[in-house]
Amino acid sequence: MAAGFGSRIAKITNNNPKSFLEINNEKLIHRAIRLLKERDINDITVVTGYKRDVMQKVLTADIKTKFNPLYYCTNVLASFAIGMGNLEDDFIFLHADTIFDEKILDDLLESESLVSLPVDYKSCVEEEMKVTTADGVLVEISKQIPLNEAEGEFIGLAKIKSEIIARLKEVVVEELKDKKNLNDYFEAAIQNMVNQGVEVACVPTNGLPWIEIDFPEDYETAKELFSSNNKNLFL
Repeated sequence: MAAGFGSRIAKITNNNPKSFLEINNEKLIHRAIRLLKERDINDITVVTGYKRDVMQKVLTADIKTKFNPLYYCTNVLASFAIGMGNLEDDFIFLHADTIFDEKILDDLLESESLVSLPVDYKSCVEEEMKVTTADGVLVEISKQIPLNEAEGEFIGLAKIKSEIIARLKEVVVEELKDKKNLNDYFEAAIQNMVNQGVEVACVPTNGLPWIEIDFPEDYETAKELFSSNNKNLFL
């Protein structure tokens, strides 16, 4: 998912997409693609929006793209709907502005559940995509969960198996129709499936580093966490 404008961090992006920010001289979008390809995930689609022509220029010819023309007034659910058309096999969903330790991805790939979400079990703040669970299975996912009930934060990365894709596509369409707007999160579709009885596994991040880069201070934290000089990280 790489369609957003990134208004909260625009002053340091040089009017480029957020995922052009670099960690260890590598763009976030390139790092995400590299990690997928290193694990033989080669059928990759980038949902573009803001500065799509610029984004296209930094992607290799084997990377597919889908364009969200309403990127300026929609959220991730609408972008996912635009990109989901050709999904048939198990797939990985991720945000291009999130950087994570690659072992989080490895642990996620090992999960055999129909839907699996990495969760950072910690104290949360209001803006975060919070979760509640029962025996490692998702109960609720929402930014509206009260802080005293939240168990952790969903990090914006997911594995979804082929057997559930048809259901997911139906749910996404339902969510967009029911809300009568396009400004909802992908997590709304996940919650809808949970409500229908689909078991969603929560895979703990086990303290490994990750961060969604929304603000300039997030970028500074990301550079510190993922510095190539930090020998304690799995890079």
